[in-house]
Amino acid sequence: MGGQMHGGPPPIGGQMGSGPPLMGGHGGPPQMSGPMLGSSPGYQQGPPSNNGYPQHPDVYPNNTGMGYQPAGQGYPPGPGPQQPIHPGLQSQPARRLDPDEMPSPIQVMKDDQRNRSGVFVTNQKGLVPPLVTTNFITQDQGNSSPRFIRSTMYNVPATIDMMKQTAVPFGLVVSPLARPAEKEFPPPIVQMGELGPVRCNRCKAYMCPFMQFMDGGRRFHCLFCKAATEVPAEYFQHLDHTGQRVDRYERPELVLGTYEFIATKDYCRNNTFPQPPAVVFLLDVSYNNVKSGMVHLLCSHIKDIIKLLPRDEGADKSTMKVGFITYNNTVHFYNIKGVLAQPQMMVVGDVQDMFMPLLEGFLCDPVESEAVIDSLMEQIPAMFADTRETETILAPAIQAGLEALKASNCAGKLLVFHSSLPIAEAPGKLKNRDDRKLLGTEKEKTVL
Repeated sequence: MGGQMHGGPPPIGGQMGSGPPLMGGHGGPPQMSGPMLGSSPGYQQGPPSNNGYPQHPDVYPNNTGMGYQPAGQGYPPGPGPQQPIHPGLQSQPARRLDPDEMPSPIQVMKDDQRNRSGVFVTNQKGLVPPLVTTNFITQDQGNSSPRFIRSTMYNVPATIDMMKQTAVPFGLVVSPLARPAEKEFPPPIVQMGELGPVRCNRCKAYMCPFMQFMDGGRRFHCLFCKAATEVPAEYFQHLDHTGQRVDRYERPELVLGTYEFIATKDYCRNNTFPQPPAVVFLLDVSYNNVKSGMVHLLCSHIKDIIKLLPRDEGADKSTMKVGFITYNNTVHFYNIKGVLAQPQMMVVGDVQDMFMPLLEGFLCDPVESEAVIDSLMEQIPAMFADTRETETILAPAIQAGLEALKASNCAGKLLVFHSSLPIAEAPGKLKNRDDRKLLGTEKEKTVL
């Protein structure tokens, strides 16, 4: 019999019972809570030892409030804090988390580097990606590499209450411009021509390896919104006996989790392709920069920077344009058009209301204007060699660079070379907080 008589002593040396069955399962008679009938005060029945019956907790409180833990063989220690086994001793409070027992982050990173370095295949279910500090190689098998998209947690709580108790934010870290590792393949470029990317008609999701084709390849079933979309005639292809397209391994969007599209005019502003981006160099030519040799150093190396400008894949030269601005307490623009024999300078003295005085010739192709740029880089150090302007500006110069990009209707980047505090009377003026004259006075607190 699997039962036990009421009031009988607990089994000694019996086998440890199996774990409690799932709710609704058939694992034996129901478990009773509280004292059994016929038991004397201060003594509780021990847990049954037969397999298939649920186990009682390790600690059995008696009527007097004392804890009693059977010490017989077959009773493992409970997962919670241990209760005293001798009468008369008060129960100890639960021990708090000891910071010394917490795992070391450095050791965790070293262990992950030792165990997880190598090839990480992205289609393995339930496999957590390596840490960001681990050197690994990603093999894209339909899911994106963790270098491009990574979740803050990979074990998501099932309920909102549990999510609040964990207090761990749930989000995604998306890095579309992340650099692949040395032995990884860069995301391939998909050229769809005038058709553009194939997308779901309802939710606009892009084609991915998990879209299911149906009706002989004439429609596909969206993974995200479950809608069916007609396949364009230019994109149609027959299906094999497994329901996959016969050109599956010829199209990156059907087998890889990360790829790039060549955008069409529909994805551009005003349905027109943007102008090539530009780089504007802003040089501080105040007294401090000139006397420290910073201006001379920059002018001698800017030509090397221009040679390393980004270029399109397979292109012989960069399509980016360059422009130059110098400033102290005024802003100077330069015309570097290739047909000029010498560069031309235009000065804007009203820094309170900055504007772009030069439209044509400010942003030019560095190859076409190479001779003019070389001449400008030689003239700038000599032009400001005798300057005595110690007060300089910063915000108007940055605004001037932005206005130059807006006037040329192109995107770009500003490279600002600044080394002193902008204390000149202009927007963005900063105060010198290291004023030793205020030390020991009532205005000393303004230094803080």
